[in-house]
Amino acid sequence: MAYKQNKSNKERFIDLDMNFDKHPITKDVVRKFDGEAIKRSLKNLIFTSKYDRLFQPQINSRIRRLLFENVTPITASMIKSNLKDLIIQFEPRVNLIDIQVIAYPDQNAFQCTIIFRIVNQTETITLTTALERLR
Repeated sequence: MAYKQNKSNKERFIDLDMNFDKHPITKDVVRKFDGEAIKRSLKNLIFTSKYDRLFQPQINSRIRRLLFENVTPITASMIKSNLKDLIIQFEPRVNLIDIQVIAYPDQNAFQCTIIFRIVNQTETITLTTALERLR
C-alpha cells in the first residue's frame, strides 16, 4: 500500500495489481488506485487466515472456516460480524457503511456486499464477492 499526494493535495491510495499484469507502455506492473486498491485490499483481508501473513498472525478472517458450516442465516450473520470486525481493525482507510451477507443454500455459497467510503471522500463504493468453499 502506498500513499501519494496529487496536485489537488488529495491523498491517493496506490497498490499493485495482484495479477501482476504488465503495463503495455511502461512494461511495469499495473497499479490500482484509490477505490480499486482498497477493494483489492479488502478481498485480501477476507481470505487471509491466521499465519498467512508473516509476522502478522493477528490477521485472522475465519471466513474459510465458516464456509464449511451449514449455509444458514446464522452462518451468514457470523460471517457479517467477522467481516465487520476485520475491516474496522485492519483497514483504516475505510469508513464502513454496511455489510450484507446473503446465504444461498442450494449453491452452498454466500454473497457478500460491502458498502464503504474512503476516508475523507464522499463517494460510496460497493464491493460484491461470492464466498464459497473450494473443497
